Amino acid sequence: MTYLINMINNIRLSLPNFLIVGASKSGTSSLYNYLKEHPEIFMSSIKEPHFMIAGLIKNSKDPIALKRSRKNAIDNIHDYTALFNNVNKEKAVGEASTGYLFYYEYAIKNIKKYLKNPKIIIILRNPIERAFSAYRHCVRHKFESLSFEDALQDEDRVIENFFNPIMYYRDMGFYSQQVKSYMDNFSDVKICIFDDFRDKMSLILQDIFKFLDVNISFTPDLKKKYNVSEKKSFFLIKPDVEVRIRQYLKDVYSDDIIELEGITGKNLCEWL
Repeated sequence: MTYLINMINNIRLSLPNFLIVGASKSGTSSLYNYLKEHPEIFMSSIKEPHFMIAGLIKNSKDPIALKRSRKNAIDNIHDYTALFNNVNKEKAVGEASTGYLFYYEYAIKNIKKYLKNPKIIIILRNPIERAFSAYRHCVRHKFESLSFEDALQDEDRVIENFFNPIMYYRDMGFYSQQVKSYMDNFSDVKICIFDDFRDKMSLILQDIFKFLDVNISFTPDLKKKYNVSEKKSFFLIKPDVEVRIRQYLKDVYSDDIIELEGITGKNLCEWL
């Protein structure tokens, strides 16, 4: 019995005490890599292990999604714990899986089961910009063959058939309930805005270091850029079509953005 208790305690010691849960296409790769440089922070050797939503990944009907997700996805506690075997006195131990935000109900249940009450970091990006960034990613990786406008119209079918969730361009941008659920279930939740992280990176990183209770004077190599796609015009389509799509998405998201402002206390008027 003593051996079993010691084994359980050792497993808990080597599991994360903080998580970056999303949102997808909002700077999580940069944050993961900059935190990884900090001598008092241990990040899992792979990004997106998605252990807390492994059951959902298995149920996907999209063979491309399965192939890519299973590249890093961890579906058992033994392999998940192994990601943190090299922890060596670091004060903050974490991992980053963007699916945890969108699939918040499934993820939160498992996070509480395995990690109890870790600190949570969420980066939120203007949902319109985030949607098109996800679309460009899917086109680049040959997930998507439709125009952005047609893909938005086809999204209900994609969701109904449980295809690759990165193709849920519109649906992933409804942040308010996702964020509220994390704030309701965990005592320490840090909300960052993508534009602030991009434009005031040193200050935002210092704030995150303080949140994680590590040395705030450390500066990672900010010259390194991660997961940056080539700059292009916003929608690569006719201006009148772009205006129509932007207005459609503003109308879709406006109520949710207003609700999110109330939940987070952040000024998000620029998103509208």
